[in-house]
Amino acid sequence: MTSSSKAKEPPTAIDEEINEQIGQIEQLEQLLAMSPTEMTEPLEEREREPRYATDEEKRNPICGPYADKANQRQRKTFEPKNKRMSKISAAIVHLLEKMVFVLFWAESLSGEIAYKNRRRASLKKYQEVMDWVKTQNLLLDTACELPLPEHLAHITQRGSVFVLHTADDRYCILLKTWIFSGRENFWGTFYCDEPLSENDFRNYPYENKNCIRIEGKYNCIDKNGKEDYGLNFKELYVSRNHNDQLFEVYYTLN
Repeated sequence: MTSSSKAKEPPTAIDEEINEQIGQIEQLEQLLAMSPTEMTEPLEEREREPRYATDEEKRNPICGPYADKANQRQRKTFEPKNKRMSKISAAIVHLLEKMVFVLFWAESLSGEIAYKNRRRASLKKYQEVMDWVKTQNLLLDTACELPLPEHLAHITQRGSVFVLHTADDRYCILLKTWIFSGRENFWGTFYCDEPLSENDFRNYPYENKNCIRIEGKYNCIDKNGKEDYGLNFKELYVSRNHNDQLFEVYYTLN
């Protein structure tokens, strides 16, 4: 007898176990193809009233009877990429924030170092500036801004000095070592070739401030030949008094 005519052997225990596992896999596949609503419906209703995809759902399978499976497939495809993009975006934002902070810190630090260098130079070379100013032959009761010579220009932020030749023939200079951007506020060094008197100060006892105020009919002219409306010699607040002639001063608009 040939092998084709032989009777089939009964399935072994291993075959039964394999068939059982195959059946479980098929059931899982059916469950994965169902939506959450279909999973909760009784089996008899699903068999009696099958759910078919509409034309719209066929065009857009994400919203049809196979929505869960399609969404699952979409999540599997795109979620890792989205997560990677989110991490990359967050890293870029964090890096940019660090760069902005470093640049701001570096700019602030360089500005502070430059100010300290100018302040130190102004306290050392004020007499040299005064000697040069007296060669400019300014009229009595006049004030102006003069560009400093090249070897002295580094003392102030704008490379210039504000000069007052008073009606009683005194010379006063103001070296602005720091000017706040976009405002009239500044820090600087004030020096007069003669000691200041009580009449040269205006007191603010309620704020505990000493203020230098040199009286006169003068108007200050800037280095461009235009009137400077800043109160350069009429409202200088004293931050440090070195002696009766040399002061560190500042001005605040408000």
